[in-house]
Amino acid sequence: MSSLPSVQVRLCIAALGALLPAAAPWAETTQLPTVVVTSEKAQQVIEQVPASITSMSAEKIKAVGAMDFEQLNGYIPNTTISLSPDSGQFSIRGFATPDSNPGFDPSVGTVIDGVFYGRPQFLSAFFYDMEDFQVLRGPQGTLYGKNASAGLFELHSAMPRNQWLLRSEYLMNSDGDRSFRPVVQVPVGDRLSIRASANIEHGDRGVLWNTFLKRHERNTNQDSGRIRARYTPTDELTVDLEAFVSTQRRHNNLFKLTTVTPRMAALFRSYDPDIQFGLDNNTNSANTPSENVTDTRGVVSNITYDFLPSWGKTGLSLTSTTAFAQARTDRRDIDADFSPVPFVENTLTRPSPYRQFSQEFRFNGHTPTLFGLGHRVSYVTGLYYSRSAFQMTNAFHVQDLGATLNYLLAGNPDITNGQLPLGLGGVLGGAFGGLTNINAIQQLINAGGGAIGERDPTAISGLTQADATYATYAQGEWFFVPHWAVIAGLRLSLERKHGFAFSHTDSLIIPQISSQRNFDQRVSNLEREFSPKFGFQWAPNRRSSVYLTFTRGYKSGGFNAIALNDNHLSFGPERADNYELGAKTLTTVFGRPLRAHADVFWTRFKNLQVSTLLNSDFVTLNAASARSRGFEMDVEWLPFERASLHLSAGYANAQYTSYPNAPATVAQTAATGQKTQDLTGRPLAFAPKWMLALTPGYRVPLPYRVEAGTFFDVLYQSGRYLDVDDDRANKYQGGLTTLNARVMFGDPSGMWSLALIAHNLTNRPITDQIVNEPEAPGNYAAVRKDRGRYYTADLTFTFK
Repeated sequence: MSSLPSVQVRLCIAALGALLPAAAPWAETTQLPTVVVTSEKAQQVIEQVPASITSMSAEKIKAVGAMDFEQLNGYIPNTTISLSPDSGQFSIRGFATPDSNPGFDPSVGTVIDGVFYGRPQFLSAFFYDMEDFQVLRGPQGTLYGKNASAGLFELHSAMPRNQWLLRSEYLMNSDGDRSFRPVVQVPVGDRLSIRASANIEHGDRGVLWNTFLKRHERNTNQDSGRIRARYTPTDELTVDLEAFVSTQRRHNNLFKLTTVTPRMAALFRSYDPDIQFGLDNNTNSANTPSENVTDTRGVVSNITYDFLPSWGKTGLSLTSTTAFAQARTDRRDIDADFSPVPFVENTLTRPSPYRQFSQEFRFNGHTPTLFGLGHRVSYVTGLYYSRSAFQMTNAFHVQDLGATLNYLLAGNPDITNGQLPLGLGGVLGGAFGGLTNINAIQQLINAGGGAIGERDPTAISGLTQADATYATYAQGEWFFVPHWAVIAGLRLSLERKHGFAFSHTDSLIIPQISSQRNFDQRVSNLEREFSPKFGFQWAPNRRSSVYLTFTRGYKSGGFNAIALNDNHLSFGPERADNYELGAKTLTTVFGRPLRAHADVFWTRFKNLQVSTLLNSDFVTLNAASARSRGFEMDVEWLPFERASLHLSAGYANAQYTSYPNAPATVAQTAATGQKTQDLTGRPLAFAPKWMLALTPGYRVPLPYRVEAGTFFDVLYQSGRYLDVDDDRANKYQGGLTTLNARVMFGDPSGMWSLALIAHNLTNRPITDQIVNEPEAPGNYAAVRKDRGRYYTADLTFTFK
């Protein structure tokens, strides 16, 4: 722990005593609710768990007015969420896995109802009828295994209970999104309960208006359903069965052109006179009618036998968790040049499925002593097996050769005297019979010649992959004296992964404008993982604790799923080591309830999987290392009757400790001719240092048994780089302050509620990513994620 900066320790300690806080908007104003989490694979009060956790109940999420997980950004310290039906990029403490390559495993794990899912997009099918959503920060390798090296998202869907329930929830926003979320719960006798729920969501308008195709982009359409049954034939045995299905569709042109050179602007306007540039408008322009259609489904079985009734003070239970799931992308198109020019598109040639099967056997137990020594012992141990399969085939297609020539010439500032410069001469000359004069090439295209023998230049590439994982784990906590415990855990894993990668084309031009090279190659990985956990905890009572832990996590190696050549198809695993000191308490201040959690951390990543330049080709290698250090705080307080305050804060200083061959910026390449730069000591991309959220609220009783509440959110996120080259001039978003306000009405018995929410009152553009425009240096495209200022209404009726 000597590496922890003393200033952060002081900030953490000061925060415990000085922060303003929060309560769930419709919680009782005389007490804070008990928060139960399952991060240790057992139900525990959050104050007794030695880990950094934020738990958002279904009531809190409903009060925020969120219609998807991305709208929870800003409320959870040191956490950002980017999620779509076919991919996801989750970041915790500055570490994330880019969603640009479907072959990448995530660094933030996803657990839903006790099942670890190998791809983050499964989460997008579960934003309805929840119990809670929990974020675990720091490596979770001991209990959850691979691909939770930065942290873990854990979601619990609503559990069936032994009472009749009919709920109808309607959501609408000013952008035209509408969602209907019915819930029906039916008890069958005293031992069986069935709960069915759905999310039927449709959006006429999206985040962007495509001025070329005259349609909305990134519009949400989802039809999801889930049925869950809970059967307790005896007091000792519980059987929990679940099945879910979801179909999601949207228009998929996500990028908009932000910065363009005069030559490119003139070219774009020749195809679309209505095109607009910059971030001060909600439009884009792309010629490819991109679509994303994804089908997600699965079945889960959780069977638990509890030996506690017959064993007295010594408890033991056995849980079997069996799951099969599939996320199949039926269609995904990408306008790869983000523009109205018919240059390059990337499409799936067939549906791309990801399938997984998992089986876990887990023992949870506790004893009064450790073989007569000390005091209480609690433990969890288990066996885990999973297998998965993934397949994807892409078509890289040059849409129009004449437009390609116009695009390349406009995007290259060195054209002189009608003669192609050396670089573009090689690109186009080989494809057009050795010609290097612009006019001659244009005449050949106009005459219908094009590239000799080519009418539809296309390259096909893809990956078929399968893997199997075997693991055993154990973790325990022993109070060797009444209030002091030692924590120890270990996981041993073996993963076998193999695949077949390929890329083929008969085109002459595609290898010239890209790095494509025909190949077929089998690839394989064998990884052995050793994930320990060790620490101490001081728990003077059930409502307070202080902990100090060391944890380790791994992220699997893998294969490039979108490779156009066979340069470095494989990359190895990365490892994260984390040291953490934290404190939690549920107490009173001035006689009023207060819950405060805070921690400081220091995390080191080795063999970080990054994109780097090797022999003029960007590949994924374990070419970097990094560290992050900082703190998190979550504080809730009910300062006086009917009032609540919530404050969360996070600071994460995430930097590369070694990255000597990072991609250079366009300006650096133009000035020096070098395509790489050294980012050692520089910030990680997509990693804001500061995140703050403050929510004050006040409730008042109204006539006719109605309660009203007003709440106001102040969300702050400091500046961050939006691409891997840390280009401050063109790819940096400064600090953002977002203001939200809401008014809630409801019946105290819970029969009905109405929430009216105003989002992003300051109307600030929020950018998720900025990239270089392909083959056009000095031009940039961005993903704008916000809707500007908009409004949401949520009306719910519940009958019991």
